[in-house]
Amino acid sequence: MEAKNIGLNGVEEPWWIDFPETDICKAVCPDMLHRLHKAFKDHCATWNTNIVSKLELDARFRRFPKWPGFCHFTGMIAGAVPPEAIRATRAELDFIYLAHTLLQLLKYNTVFHQNKNIFIKTGACKGKKGTINHFNIPKLHTPTVNFSTETPECYHIE
Repeated sequence: MEAKNIGLNGVEEPWWIDFPETDICKAVCPDMLHRLHKAFKDHCATWNTNIVSKLELDARFRRFPKWPGFCHFTGMIAGAVPPEAIRATRAELDFIYLAHTLLQLLKYNTVFHQNKNIFIKTGACKGKKGTINHFNIPKLHTPTVNFSTETPECYHIE
């Protein structure tokens, strides 16, 4: 009853309560890309449609050339909405595109870490003092947030 009083659905004892080792947050993970696309359609695209009107936006879509792979939503609304709306919409679309890229980067990083031991097994992992039998390399573990490696890179003498 307490959950219903604060606007929740009233489930006092969820189905996973008898599974003590269950981390429900790991079992039910959100599909971020789906959520981003849905948020764009539900909010940003709808707001632009509210400015332009559904009829005008449909007419603009019909007039715009169809090129496979060509992203043209901001081209559709150009001139019909304020420049700030175009910039906001473009930023949202770029954010979604970069989220796709980030997920790919995370996948590739995972594949690297799953397979990196082959370099130790084959003896290919060598440093100045001989074979390295570990991956405790700062460049593999330390994020360079707010730090550019551009300047010290010139000091790498081989």
